[in-house]
Parts: sequence; C-alpha cells; structure tokens
Amino acid sequence: MHSINLLAHLQTRETTSQEDFALYAKIECQSFGKVTKPWEEEDLASFCHLFKRGYLFYENWFYNFKIEQISKEFDLLRIGKDYIINVELKHDATIEKITKQLLQNRYYLAFLQTPIHSFTYIAKTNQLYSLSDDHVEVCDPGILETLITRQRIRHVRDLNTLFRPDLFLVNPLVETEKFLKAQYFLTDQQKMIENEIVKYLEEETYHFFAISGDYGTGKTLLLYDLARLLMKEHQVTVLHCAKANQGIARLKQYGYQIYCLNELHTMSFTQTKILIVDEAQRLSNKNRLDLINTLNQKGIIGIFAYDPHGYFSDLKQDFTFLEDNGELHSFNLTHRIRTNKVMANFISALFDQKRYNHTLNYSPVHMVHMTARSDAQSYTRYLSSLGYVEISGDHLEDHYFYDEEKNIITQEDIIGKDFEKVVVTLDEHYYYDEEGRLRRDDEHSLYVLYQGITRVRSSLMIIVLNNQPLFQKGLAILGEAYE
Repeated sequence: MHSINLLAHLQTRETTSQEDFALYAKIECQSFGKVTKPWEEEDLASFCHLFKRGYLFYENWFYNFKIEQISKEFDLLRIGKDYIINVELKHDATIEKITKQLLQNRYYLAFLQTPIHSFTYIAKTNQLYSLSDDHVEVCDPGILETLITRQRIRHVRDLNTLFRPDLFLVNPLVETEKFLKAQYFLTDQQKMIENEIVKYLEEETYHFFAISGDYGTGKTLLLYDLARLLMKEHQVTVLHCAKANQGIARLKQYGYQIYCLNELHTMSFTQTKILIVDEAQRLSNKNRLDLINTLNQKGIIGIFAYDPHGYFSDLKQDFTFLEDNGELHSFNLTHRIRTNKVMANFISALFDQKRYNHTLNYSPVHMVHMTARSDAQSYTRYLSSLGYVEISGDHLEDHYFYDEEKNIITQEDIIGKDFEKVVVTLDEHYYYDEEGRLRRDDEHSLYVLYQGITRVRSSLMIIVLNNQPLFQKGLAILGEAYE
C-alpha cells in the first residue's frame, strides 16, 4: 500500500461516479477486499475541513491500512523519520472505546521503534482527542496541525514492508513475559472462537471442542489465552504434547497447571474441570482413547487443538472419534499469522506444486545445488555461524536431540518454537509424485521436515544434494529460468 493525498482523494470522490471512485480506491488506495462506506468518506472530509491548508498539508497519508494476515486496521497513518501520526476517524464513540483503540494502535505501531502521536477525530461533535500516557483528552486541532507541518516524512513505497505480521503473534511458551503482561491481542478469528467456546461452556451444551489449524495460525496463543480466561472461574489443566521448556516452568509459577506428554500417566484430574490439550495430534491412538474415556467418566470438558497436516494424509490424526464420545463442536483457524505471505506460499508450493503462485517474488527463499555431502555439510556449518538453524528431517536416532554446538534442531525441539533463519538439505531421497506432491519413502522424515520448515520466519535456505530433478522443480517455483 502506498500513500495518497487526502485532499485529492476527496476531490476525486466528489467529481466521479460511485463505480469510478470504487475502482480508483482499489487501485490508488490498494484497498483490496475493503470498500469504504459513504459515511466514512464524509467523516474523512469533516476531519480535513479542520485545517484550511493546501495540498502539501494532506500529502503522504496512508488511508485504511490493514496489517496483512491479522485483523488490525488503521484509518490514517503518516510515517515520519522523527515520529508517526495516527488518526482514527469516528462518527461517534465513547471515551472508553477511543482509549482502547488508540492503546491497541500504539502497541502495534511500537514495533516501528519511532515515537507515536495518536489521535481520534469524532465527526458528530467535530472534536479531536489525543492519547496522553494511557488516557485520552480533548485536543486543540492546532497541536495536530503543528505535528503535521513539522514532521520529517519517511518515504515508504509500500507500507506492508514495515510490518511483519509474525512479530505480533506472541508465543506463550517462548515470549512468556509478554504473555504474562498481556502484551498481545487476538485476531478477530481467535476472539470469535474463544467467545463461542465460553458461550457454549456457560450453556453446557458441548462436552468436547476441537480446534484445528495449520502451522502459524495461532493455536497455542488462543489456547493459553483461553486458559487465562477460564482459570478465573474453573479448575483448568493444560496438557502440552511436547517437551517441557522454560516458558512452561514460568507459567507454572503464575498458577497455570501444565503437564507435558511424558507426564500423562501422572495426571490424576482430581482438581480439573476443563482439560486443554495443545498439539493433540502427537497423542498416540491408545493415549488419545484412554484420555477421552477418562474425561467422559469424570465429566471433564476437553478442548483439543491440533494441526491436521494436510500434506500428510496418512499421518493425519483422525479426530472424528470425538463425535462418538460426547458432544463435539469443531472450529478451524484459517488465517496464518506467524509465517509471512511469501514464505507461506512458497512452503505450500514446495510440498504441493499445484499451489505454485506465479505472481509472487520469493526473495526470502534461496536454493543451491551440490553433489558432495561433505560440501553440503560444510556450507551448512557456515550458515550456522550466520545464525541459520539446521532442520534435520533424517530419521536417525541421534537427530532427535538438540545439538547446541552444531545448531541442529529436530522433531522434539521444533514443537512450539519459531526460527528467524532456517537451512534444510533435500537429498536424493526426496522426489515429486505424479500429482506434484513432495514425497520421500520415509514419510516420517518428510513429516519432520514439514514441521521444521513451517517454523521459519524471515529466511529459508534449501540445499539440494545430488538431486537435479528436484532442483529444477525448486527453481521453477522460485520463478528462475532453468536451461
């Protein structure tokens, strides 16, 4: 999204048809999927009429910007080298709603590490409010006018490049202090699911809940926020189907009752009204059925969250058993947050070539080809010195533990973690089947690779080892010409 001149925008609205203006807004404002309502444009006009200034004053504004992949919008943003100006436009609103919105905006904008000046304009009363510390107060428009005229503009071609959606997803098990201080917000979809579960619990209409979601959709944050909410009135236990870590220990200090998978046999459930299970796909068939039977016998409510692993249908855990063991209500998280759009699309294309998107520039992804394993290992060690983490998909016993010196992460260490930069090696055992899906004879290794590669945030290096056909396919995904 690029900036516009607000005055020129309003004049375009006044002098064109509704159809032409809608097309203009789509192209010029890049408001894809969102059409401003007539009263929103009228509120914008009222705001602009506060200042009797020329075109220059209304230059460099971002209008109706939405942070990609999360449900967060800003009405007006002006990005400067010295400070950021945020103005929210409302026809009418209470002080409480104004304060809540500006505080949320400040949280998201703080990631730009630039001072923020936050305002709300109420069109009905023609009043301007400003955020001071943690409260709002009526503000003289002259204060905002001075900030606009003195601001040193930071010219940004595309505002999306300044916001990484994964930065706004707090992992309670990794960024535990942020979670404990409630320095996060749920997306609209997460809040909807949470509210629905709370409503059904109040009505006692469901005994089991299933929350499915692909990687990066925020299942863990939703579960622990739900636990925080439900702990106020119920005895809540969390079963974390992976290894213990420092985050879990810290949460226990704050009253969270958490068990890890290897402690499943020690759970008594005597003080449990609600059981929340994270990474439930990692339960064995026997453990899963035993757990369901126990919850039924003791009248405990079960909330299960799992990754369906759509690329691995033969490894996918079948959660339809819940339908035969009490009332079940299912939810599906569909909006990826942790992984940026480009990375998510590349990963989809890598595992299923039918999902290849020809219009994307996969610049965060790099691929090289080598024929000697020693060369691949040497290059991997070099990349490790640059901060890359090696994800090993090899089904070898000694790869199931984290080697800090070699900077290798494998299956048990992947769960619940994210990595800025990842390197993987795809050797001759990997191939594409007739349907264009990435395969390997050892499906478990493919599963581990998928788990790891979906944890990358910003940069992915793929070393193709002695596998020319796979390299050609990879280059095709990246959009490179291969002769």
